[in-house]
Amino acid sequence: MRQTARLPKSQRGPATPLRWSIVLYGVTAWVLVAGAALAQGQRATGSPQDIEAGKQIYTRKCAQCHGDDGKGEGPAAAVVFPKPRDFTRGVYKIRTTPSGMVPTDDDLFRAITLGLPGTSMPAWTALPERDRRLLVQYIKTFSDQFNEQTPTPIPFPPEVPPSSESIARGQELYRDAECWQCHGDEGRGDGPSLPDLKDDWDQPIWPANLTKCWNFRGGSTRQDIFRAFMTGLSGTPMPSYAEIFEPDQAWDLTNYVHALCRNRTIDIIVRGRTVDGNLPTDPNDPRWDEVQGIDFPLVGQIIQEPRHFTPAVDVVTVKALHNDTEIALLLIWDDRTHSKADSAAQIHDDAFVVQWPVRLSAGSEKPYFLYGDTSRPAYLWQWQASNEGIVELNATGFGTQSPQPKESQGLKGTTVYRHGQYKMLVRRALLTESKDIDLQFEEGKFIPIAFSAWDGSNGEVGNKRAISAWYYLYLEPTPAKTRFVYPIIAVVAIAAFEVFFSRPGRRRQSE
Repeated sequence: MRQTARLPKSQRGPATPLRWSIVLYGVTAWVLVAGAALAQGQRATGSPQDIEAGKQIYTRKCAQCHGDDGKGEGPAAAVVFPKPRDFTRGVYKIRTTPSGMVPTDDDLFRAITLGLPGTSMPAWTALPERDRRLLVQYIKTFSDQFNEQTPTPIPFPPEVPPSSESIARGQELYRDAECWQCHGDEGRGDGPSLPDLKDDWDQPIWPANLTKCWNFRGGSTRQDIFRAFMTGLSGTPMPSYAEIFEPDQAWDLTNYVHALCRNRTIDIIVRGRTVDGNLPTDPNDPRWDEVQGIDFPLVGQIIQEPRHFTPAVDVVTVKALHNDTEIALLLIWDDRTHSKADSAAQIHDDAFVVQWPVRLSAGSEKPYFLYGDTSRPAYLWQWQASNEGIVELNATGFGTQSPQPKESQGLKGTTVYRHGQYKMLVRRALLTESKDIDLQFEEGKFIPIAFSAWDGSNGEVGNKRAISAWYYLYLEPTPAKTRFVYPIIAVVAIAAFEVFFSRPGRRRQSE
């Protein structure tokens, strides 16, 4: 390699201002050129070959919802909620960039890879990474915004660790910033602004239920929540708080929102604990706090007409107790509105149904999950907001359900609504005289159970509902009363044994 000759330091001239100016000019020019090159690299949309390859993937995987032209008007757009993204506007909710700026390539890649929980946008992890990156390049061609902006992620200041003090400060900020106006007093998305909320496309929009962080579109970590506060959700009523909160305040609010999220316990079996004495008669009885609840997911009913792709209720939490004569079931589900039928307002009743088989089969056979069939009828517990009490019905398929005779109605219970959440307590005798139409609850058996839910304010009525698959209730056997007798007998027997065999020893000592 050729080396440039340099004068010894003793023979070099002084560092004149002109020389320093040349050096400074060169460094500045290099920074500008490098920055421009970096920006150009961020704005690049890929080679023509990459764009064409991305288009082919988009047509196969994305156009059904987002449309061939990227305007969010594909064939499936009419049946999904929220509506698919209009890529031509260059407005994206989930970003690491400041409000009003387009997302980075990594932001788009992450959304494609992980999907958007709580929406119809699935995770595309099944696609090879290269295909997902080609999709990113093609999606960017729909909007000139990507050629006009240089997306730069927001900085993350030092975190404020979660603590009771930080959470308390965050709760105060939640009130002062009026987050409750949209998200509700307890974070379930039931705030007073709910009926009027719309996005920039004039479409109704639901505020996030902060207790269900698994549905957060951009992720549920503390860093994800902080980012949402700082960037806002473009195109929605959720603003950026970057100019409103100091970083420490934003972290306090983050810690409070993160603390609102409840833990999920998903299983296919809910166990009914056995208790001595009377069962709870109040949904808020503190004894329920000691019972493990199981979260059963619900989905839209899309098997029969009319199909429903956008249910509002997506999970029900179930707890169960029983004694030697009765069973008590507590069902908890979130609903942003407390709806009673109003034909003028086109609102229907909120409603809920617990479904059982009429009879337990010897094997794994169960009734058809949409209210049974002629060979295996279903037994239903139905609550409706406009009606009093909880009613027993039987059905051999949807549309055939009919109430049992008045003399057979044996359910006791109550339903309460508070801060965007229903709690329904139902009690019934384990065994009844109506064995031909009532399920007989047996301890130690796996009893099929399924659910249906209706949010009347979401246009849900009839077959437009949320449903579950069949799951199971298992009633733990009641311990036999002799369990208290045998230990006593054992103690007495041991004591008698010791007394009997210790007598000879005492007699010899006395002699």
